[in-house]
Amino acid sequence: MANFFNLKGEKLERANRLYRESIVIDALNPLYMTGGLRGGGYLKHVLDNGINVVHFTVTQTMEGWKTALEELIDVKEEIEETPMTLLATSIQDIDRAKKENKLAIIAGWQNAKPLEDNINSVRIAQELGIRIIQLAYHYQNYIGSGCGERNDYGLSRYGINVVRQMNRCGITIDLSHVGHRTVMDTIEYSEAPVTFTHANRQLSGITLVTKAMRPSRP
Repeated sequence: MANFFNLKGEKLERANRLYRESIVIDALNPLYMTGGLRGGGYLKHVLDNGINVVHFTVTQTMEGWKTALEELIDVKEEIEETPMTLLATSIQDIDRAKKENKLAIIAGWQNAKPLEDNINSVRIAQELGIRIIQLAYHYQNYIGSGCGERNDYGLSRYGINVVRQMNRCGITIDLSHVGHRTVMDTIEYSEAPVTFTHANRQLSGITLVTKAMRPSRP
């Protein structure tokens, strides 16, 4: 394991022991920027540095249902063909990956746009292996608003039903890139904990500065 902090002796052994005994999850890993799942050198680097599980965006953020499913199938085939990875659809899969020194891949979408306007798409996505769905990516979709929209109207009625269906299906709700009111609505309506798997501090800073500079309304 890489020793970035130049630990020595007892501190180094303690750090290595913590990694050996723990399950370490990378909440969003840009594997597609490092050669994908077939980029074996990078996968080995991730494992060697104590990471056991990665959340991986398996389709482009603005794709619809058909293309998203095609890309999901492609990624599942890559996982099956890569000896050091496995698709994690349960806690048991994560435990198995840890024991076998493999990298567990949690398949996710960084936008709920692939669901389109069909509530049944949630169940189908779950059965095909999707375990995390981000509700919006910067812009408006059928469910709610992204953080880049001029106006955020919160969850639509359809969006509320999607949130409840995701709860029933065991799909984790991701609120990264989602607008503030849509975030707060989701927290209110979701019966399961929600997540922010990643956050863009630069964008948040720009938003805060912009609001601070905007003249107050009379």
